Amino acid sequence: MSLKPDYPFGNLPRFPGIADDLFAGRVPDDDACRKLWDKYDMFDNVRAHSRAVAAIAWDLAKMGEKKGIRINSPAVRASALLHDLAKTYCLKYAGAHAMLGASWIIRETGNYNIAQGALLHVHWPWSLPEGEAICCLPILVLYADKRVMHDSFVSLDERFEDLFVRYGHTAKSREGIALSREQAEDIEKRLSLILGANIGDKNFFNNLAARERTL
Repeated sequence: MSLKPDYPFGNLPRFPGIADDLFAGRVPDDDACRKLWDKYDMFDNVRAHSRAVAAIAWDLAKMGEKKGIRINSPAVRASALLHDLAKTYCLKYAGAHAMLGASWIIRETGNYNIAQGALLHVHWPWSLPEGEAICCLPILVLYADKRVMHDSFVSLDERFEDLFVRYGHTAKSREGIALSREQAEDIEKRLSLILGANIGDKNFFNNLAARERTL
């Protein structure tokens, strides 16, 4: 299967049915996302976390648009709002919430681009995209998720300290968290360079994103 040279996933096969066009497929608005939260019985704390992640991802997308980068901001926002769609189910019954959530999003919306944000928000498994491609939807959702602890905007240091406490119970898990932190720091540096702003500052998103935290 042929790939465009600038496709951010490199030389990997595409997900079935994925579109080249960033603006292809139905994009659910905030109300539609909230209805999906209701349908899948999302916990209130997961909803609050999702609102905060969407606020940051939305701000990053709008910043990118102002720089002339081709970004589908509504899709970024919807993906961030839905990135933990399966979190409640997996907390109750176990399972990989990123994979299950992505499959639910595809079933509900038919939009593979939005589903990528859920599938890849825990860790990006390949080399990071170069240049402006770092502003692709799944990277923005992944980074936004790493800047929100529960429903508060925090630095990467604070977020990963919390992750180590909550999930770093084995050598393997600690290694995975450390690798994820290194990747998030790399993403932060690249985004800061492309967007022309020090987004790593702990308080950077407090002024920008607070207005977007209600649904």
